[in-house]
Amino acid sequence: MLPILVGFGAALLFGLSAYGAYGLEGVTEYAWVGMVFWALIASALLVFAINRKVPCLFCRLSERVRALGPLCRNPAPCG
Repeated sequence: MLPILVGFGAALLFGLSAYGAYGLEGVTEYAWVGMVFWALIASALLVFAINRKVPCLFCRLSERVRALGPLCRNPAPCG
């Protein structure tokens, strides 16, 4: 949940600073401002998804493949 909060916070700060620098017309007119804003949110969601699913996948695979056992030290909730 922390990566999502950090991503939304960074997007909010970026949006406010872009609004302060370019004004409302600049924020709506420049496409790169919107792309950076949504990229900050998307990257936070991606980091959250990777942190959630990959450890769970390794723990499930370690049941079948013994070589993956050391990768599953802190089992993640897989629900």
